[in-house]
Amino acid sequence: MKNGMIDAALIAIGERLRDAREHRGISQHELGRRVGCARSTVSNLEAGRFAPSVRMLLAISEALNITFIIEVPARENDAPA
Repeated sequence: MKNGMIDAALIAIGERLRDAREHRGISQHELGRRVGCARSTVSNLEAGRFAPSVRMLLAISEALNITFIIEVPARENDAPA
């Protein structure tokens, strides 16, 4: 993936995370406590400045009761599956 695509994906994940957290009335500090990370990590995730691990995404999705679906675009030279 090109960096622009990665950046766009991280921003989209962060927006989804922030929207879900705010909708549930949970602070960044509380979400961090629930998933075992610092408030600053949650802030960086929401801003698209941090690439979460799959393990962290699963912990966040469980804490917020949401599902992440991440589409990975095909490269130009890839044949259709």
